Amino acid sequence: MNENDKKEKTLKAARGALDFIFLMGIVSLFSDMTHEGGRSVLGEYLNLTGASAATIGFVSGFVDFTLITLHCAKVNLFEESSLSLLYAATMAIDAFAALFFGWLFDKIGLWALMLSTLISSVFSIFVFKSDTALLILIGILIWGIGMGAQESIMKAAVSRIVNKNMRSTGIGIFETGFGIFWFLGSWAMGALYDRNINLLVLVSVSIQLLALVFYYLAIKNEKNE
Repeated sequence: MNENDKKEKTLKAARGALDFIFLMGIVSLFSDMTHEGGRSVLGEYLNLTGASAATIGFVSGFVDFTLITLHCAKVNLFEESSLSLLYAATMAIDAFAALFFGWLFDKIGLWALMLSTLISSVFSIFVFKSDTALLILIGILIWGIGMGAQESIMKAAVSRIVNKNMRSTGIGIFETGFGIFWFLGSWAMGALYDRNINLLVLVSVSIQLLALVFYYLAIKNEKNE
């Protein structure tokens, strides 16, 4: 096989990969329209039923946006009809953050995840301790930045850490642990919201700052290898 044939084969493989990514993106778009659309109104609906924040955390499974929506509905700083639009705006921030921090991860590695976590660690202060719509909105946008960074970096980081032959298994283990602790964390934050919002904010900020220590240890370990 000559050099031109090799280049042509490589280009075909690249085009095939891009086509696959594009098709999966379309599938994801339609599934997200249902899934994310439901999440955008769930908090408001459960608030109307009188459900507790702990119950909302339990059914929702980082603090889930449903709890944020519930809080926004309770403080009456936003029109009820605008709550789903808040989620749409947050997902837009999420998308741009995913692109930016994905690019940054390619440049500086896990330091990008440390930066995004540091930024998003204060979101709960703005969302749950503010008495103006503007400050709550800032907190929601910061939450979106954290989510976007997680979605774009986490799996890529696992792929770099885990041996190539065990990569799919490693990602599967990561997703299982991530899902379990997302559920437990959301339920715990909901329970704290019902009892003591100050404690909720303290726990939320502390856990995210604690994560920075583990990210740093992972960076240090990666350098040693």
